[in-house]
Amino acid sequence: VGGAGVVSRSTTAAGSLEAASSSAGTPEESSSSSSGGPPAEVIGDVRDFRARLISRSEAGCLTTAEPEGGQAVSAEPWAYETTLLEKGSVLLGGLSQEFGFALRQQYFHKCVVVLVQHDAHFTKGVIVNRPSRRTLDGWTVWLGGDVCDGGVFASGRGPHGGKRLDIEVLTGLERGEGLEPVVKGVKRCSFETAKRLVAEGAARQSDFWVFCGYAGWVPGQLAAELEKGSWLVAAADGGSLVKELLAARAAAEADAGKLDDGVATWTSLMRRIGRTSEASWTPHSLDDDMLRIWVDARLSQPKLDAGALARNARERKRADEAMRKLAGNKPGEPVARGALLAGHAVGTDFLLERQFLHKSLCVVVASSEDV
Repeated sequence: VGGAGVVSRSTTAAGSLEAASSSAGTPEESSSSSSGGPPAEVIGDVRDFRARLISRSEAGCLTTAEPEGGQAVSAEPWAYETTLLEKGSVLLGGLSQEFGFALRQQYFHKCVVVLVQHDAHFTKGVIVNRPSRRTLDGWTVWLGGDVCDGGVFASGRGPHGGKRLDIEVLTGLERGEGLEPVVKGVKRCSFETAKRLVAEGAARQSDFWVFCGYAGWVPGQLAAELEKGSWLVAAADGGSLVKELLAARAAAEADAGKLDDGVATWTSLMRRIGRTSEASWTPHSLDDDMLRIWVDARLSQPKLDAGALARNARERKRADEAMRKLAGNKPGEPVARGALLAGHAVGTDFLLERQFLHKSLCVVVASSEDV
């Protein structure tokens, strides 16, 4: 596979360094003393140190010492594929799913997830490449996942949506009360904290990205999905992540007619970790097309279109009248047992979910006021 050689070297180097870098302790606990502690460049973020070692290993000198001549390694933006899961890791939606996301959960297709929590009890991630035109309390909100999205995106039919709302906020601000580091250069905070910082004049709304909902995994669940190839794990510096978020925001705001679907962000990160070939496998595939339809249906409208809802209601009323005539029952009466019902799609009904009902024929085997 094109680019696989680079990826395998980076992955191997990252794997060989995971135990060593983990044993060095957290950045706050690390020491650069001459008594065997890690070098000074570990201080700040161990991932920076690991990225520099990987860079040197690819240059043929896997060492913590500076290259010959004393020239320091350039602190350029970096991203590499790894096997290490930790807070701040980036998950890239893979292309090895058995059925893909064309028929359900289209928002996971070619998604980019930043893990904001990863411990022995739970893993929590936020999808960062699904911008929307929906607003909440005057703030533009993006889809963060299908768990506790509060029905903001009218996607609450599933087991996770509903009325519960969990809001995650990411920012590239360097300092501020109430900010919690995710990875060097990226922090998280509560929605209330973001509002307070803006009200105090310490920040602007454009300094934050607000996400409704999240993606969650219980212990062992994500590991099983990784084994199936559902995800690729990457590490990226905070500057790169903020740059991608800024690019996604600019793309979302550039065209008032067509909302960005986030695929460009995924493609950019895939290429940066050496997965150029995979990134070019499926442009304009069925999965891509279904994602486009899902974005148009769920994320593009600033709010629920009252006119569209009225048209939808009229269409359903006409369909119900036709069904009653076909079944021979009067308005208000239950459909008679033995009646034949024909699946009638309105808008995106039976397209994004429950496709088995598209152009279906159903025989009523029981009918009452309660069923």
